[in-house]
Amino acid sequence: MSMTSIFPHSSPEQWKDKVIEELKGQPFEDLIGKSQDGLELLPLYTSKDRKGLHGMHAQQAWQCRQDFWGKKEAPLNALILEALGASVSSIGLDDREGNELAALLKEVQLDVISLHLKTEEPERSLSDLKAIIEKQKIPLENIHGSLDHDPIGEAIERGFWKNTPDADMDAALNSAKEWPSSFGIITVRMDRFHLAGATSGKELLYGLASAKCYLDRAKELGLDLDRIAAGISFHLAVDTDFIESISKCMAFRVLWANLLNAYGVKNKTCHLSARTSGWSMAPVDLDTNLLRTSSMAFSAIAGGCDEVIIAPHDGNCDAFSMRMARNIQHLLRHESYMDKFQNPAEGAYLFEHLAGELADTVWTALKLIEEGKGFLSLFEEGKIQADMKASAEVKAKEILSAQRTWLGVNLYAAKDEQKLTDIHWTETKESDFPALSFPIFQLS
Repeated sequence: MSMTSIFPHSSPEQWKDKVIEELKGQPFEDLIGKSQDGLELLPLYTSKDRKGLHGMHAQQAWQCRQDFWGKKEAPLNALILEALGASVSSIGLDDREGNELAALLKEVQLDVISLHLKTEEPERSLSDLKAIIEKQKIPLENIHGSLDHDPIGEAIERGFWKNTPDADMDAALNSAKEWPSSFGIITVRMDRFHLAGATSGKELLYGLASAKCYLDRAKELGLDLDRIAAGISFHLAVDTDFIESISKCMAFRVLWANLLNAYGVKNKTCHLSARTSGWSMAPVDLDTNLLRTSSMAFSAIAGGCDEVIIAPHDGNCDAFSMRMARNIQHLLRHESYMDKFQNPAEGAYLFEHLAGELADTVWTALKLIEEGKGFLSLFEEGKIQADMKASAEVKAKEILSAQRTWLGVNLYAAKDEQKLTDIHWTETKESDFPALSFPIFQLS
C-alpha cells in the first residue's frame, strides 16, 4: 500500500479551509504577521511557496569560534590555549589593543586553526602575523582566517575616514596580492548595522552595498576580482527572532551569489559568520542569556553559517564565561547532532519562501541605491545612519513599553533584579559625517 493512498494529497486551498474551520469564526487574516521589513508571515505554507533558491547553506559543518579581548597578554594566551584544547577551531583577536601578537599566539599552531585579527591597520597586522608564520616555518598557503577589517563600516561607525575613501579601501585590497585566498582581507561587519538598529533587510542591504563598493574599487585598480571576492568575508547578527534569523542567513548567500554573477566572478563561495545579537542579551538576570544564546546559535547553524560566535552570557572574557559560551556549541554539535545535516532548513517552505522574499526586497533596494547617488554618498550625507537610528528608536520604544516582549526584562522580571528604565545612545563628538549610535541600557 502506498503512502499516498493512506495520506491523500491536499491542495493549499483545502489546507486553508481546514485552518478557517478550526478558527471557528476568527478571521484568517488575524494569523498573518509581519517581518521587520514588512514582509507577510503567513500561517500556512506549501510546496508552491518555495522559491527554488540554491546555495543557501555552508559547504561543511560550522566552525566553533571564540573572540578574545583584553590588555593582559599572558592571561589571554592561557584562555586561547584552553579554548583550542576544548575543540574551538577558530579564534578572533583584537589587534588594536596594543598587545604583542606573538605573545597572544604563543604555542598556538597556526596551520590547524582559523585566525581572525580585528585591526584598522592592515599593513602592520599582516606584517606582524607574517613574522610569526615565518618563525613557525609554516607555508603561507596553509594559513586560514581573515582580517576583521572593514574600512567602510569602520568609517560609518566612527564618523570619518582615516585618510580618504579610496586610500582606506586600497590599503586593504592591495594586501590580497601577497596572501592566499584562504586568508581573507576584508570582513564586512553587517552586525554593526544590526546593533545600530537596522532591520534584517537593511542589515543585508548595507552589507551587500559595502561589498559592492570594494568590488568596484578593486575593478578600478585592475585587481583580480575572483581573488578579491574570495577574500571578502561577512558577519551578520542573529537574535532571538528564530524565523527572521534563519531566513536572513539563507537570503544573504543568494544575494552574494547574485552580485558576483553580475561581476562575472566564477567562484560564488560565501564565507558567512554569525554573531549573537547585543539587542537580545538581557542586561539583567544575566544567566538567562545562556538560553537566549542557545536559540541564536541554533538559528545561525540552521541558516547555514560557516562560523558561529557566541558572546559570553555576562559579557566577560574569563575562563568560566568563555567555557559556558563554547559549551553551547558543543551541545548543539554532540547532543543535537546539528553537524550531521548540511542544510537543516532545506525543504521548510516558510524559511525558503521568506529567504526568497527578503533577497528580492534587498536586491531591489540595492539597485535603487546604485541608480541614485550610491552607497558612499548616502552614508556621508548621514541618510543611512538616520535610517538605522529611526528603526532603533522604534525598537527601543517597543521594548520600554513592553510592546516588544523581552522575557525576564520587561515581562516576568525577577523581583530582586534591577529594572530597565531607559535606553540611551552612544555619541561621537568629533566626526566629518554622522556616526553610528549604539544602544546603552539604563538600569535602576
